[in-house]
Amino acid sequence: MKVLAGDVGGTNTRLALVENGEVVVDRRYPSADHAGLEGIVQLFLKAAGEMPERACFGVAGPVENDVCRVTNLPWVVDARAIEKATGIKRARVVNDFYAAALGVTVLSAGQTVQLGGKQPHPTGPIAVLGAGTGLGVAFLVHNGLAYDPIPSEGGHRDFAPRNDVEIRLLQFLTRQFGRVSYERICSGPGLKNLYEFFESEHPNDVNPVTRAAMETEDPAAVVSRLGLTESDPCCAKALHTFVSILGAEAGNLALQVVATGGVYVAGGIPPRLINKLTDGTFRAAFETKGRLSPMVKEIPAYVVMEPHLGLLGAAVAASRL
Repeated sequence: MKVLAGDVGGTNTRLALVENGEVVVDRRYPSADHAGLEGIVQLFLKAAGEMPERACFGVAGPVENDVCRVTNLPWVVDARAIEKATGIKRARVVNDFYAAALGVTVLSAGQTVQLGGKQPHPTGPIAVLGAGTGLGVAFLVHNGLAYDPIPSEGGHRDFAPRNDVEIRLLQFLTRQFGRVSYERICSGPGLKNLYEFFESEHPNDVNPVTRAAMETEDPAAVVSRLGLTESDPCCAKALHTFVSILGAEAGNLALQVVATGGVYVAGGIPPRLINKLTDGTFRAAFETKGRLSPMVKEIPAYVVMEPHLGLLGAAVAASRL
C-alpha cells in the first residue's frame, strides 16, 4: 500500500509516496514560497498522478489534536483541513521527531553504522537523538506487537560538565545564555558555540581565515570541515568536544530507559562526521558511566545514515491509520 509522507520544516517541505518502506516519488518544495501545506500537497499529488488514501506529516513544532502551528512559518497544519482540500481520506499530523523515531523502526543494517556494543534486544527500549538545527530526543517502547514512540524535549535538559574544560565551557555559555542545555552544544549552533569557546581559551590559535569563512558559510559546516581535517586547532578541539559530549549524552539516554534495543544518533550532522564518530571518542564517552559502565558497554549505538528518516517514519504512522 502506498501512503503519502511529509517532512515539513521552516526551510523546506519534503513529500513522498512510500510503499513497503521504499520512497517511490520524492519532491522538495521551498516552504516560504507557499501559503500553506494544502497547496503543496495538491501540487505533489497532481505531479505524482496518484491519490493515496492515507497520509502523515511530520512537522517542526508542537502538535495537538492533529493541528500544528509551525514554529518557523506562518502556517497552521491541520489534518482535517488537508483531508478536505485534497480528498485524502485519512491524514495525521505529528511532531517531526516523533516521525523520525518511528523511522528508526524500519531501518535496515545498510542504513546505519554501528558504534560499538553488542546485538540489540529485539523488543528492548530504544533511545533516539538527532543533532541538527536543534537536538531532538525521543524514545521507543515495545507494546508487544510494535514500537510506540514517546515524544520528549530531552534536548533541553541541563548540560552536565564532566571535566575542568567542560566546567569552563558551561561558565562561558552561562554568561551568554543564562541557562545551558545540551542543545546549546550538540547542534549546528552548538558547533559554533564550541568554536567560540576554544577561540577564547586559545587566542593564539585563532585563524582569521576561519573567521572570514564563517562570515560567508554556515559556521557549523566550517567547524566540521576544518575540524575533520584538523587544519584549524580551534575547530579540531570544538569537533572533538562536540562528539565527546554527544556520546556522553547518548549514554545518559541509554541509562535513562535501559535502552537494550539500542541508541540511534540521527539528524543532519552525524552522517557528515562519521569518520570522527567512529574513531572511539563517541563510544568512550558513551560507556564511561561509573559503576554502570559494564551495563552500558553492552548497549549498541548506531549512526543513522538514511536521509529520508522522517519520511519513512511518517509513512509508518500513515500506515497505522
